Amino acid sequence: MDTHDIYAKLRERGKHARSAFCLARIPLGACVEIELTFEVASGHDLA
Repeated sequence: MDTHDIYAKLRERGKHARSAFCLARIPLGACVEIELTFEVASGHDLA
């Protein structure tokens, strides 16, 4: 199963989301990126 199959089954729920924001308190104006990757266990109904 590839990404397109997952999108087809989950429709809007299967699309990714991104968010970016600034915080005034991060030292030296550093950028921070947080990434989450997960997998849906096989055997579960995606519909």
